[in-house]
Amino acid sequence: MAREQYDATPIDDRSWLDIASDYASTEDGRKYLAQQAEEAEVLGGARRAAALRAALARAETLRIARADADRLNHMSAPRHLTRVK
Repeated sequence: MAREQYDATPIDDRSWLDIASDYASTEDGRKYLAQQAEEAEVLGGARRAAALRAALARAETLRIARADADRLNHMSAPRHLTRVK
């Protein structure tokens, strides 16, 4: 589903970055977008390559933020904050 939506959305569409980032958050999407960015650079498509790299960076940033949030949600409160006085 993510690949189909990515393929169907033109890069100049306002929703492209969201869709590309969602797709880049998958392993297949990350590999595909990285490959597409490399090809765009070789073929002189600097704007396309930059847009693809931005989607990859955004997906990685969101992945790290989610991992941090999960880690913080699973941490217990310090003992001095849990004691009843």
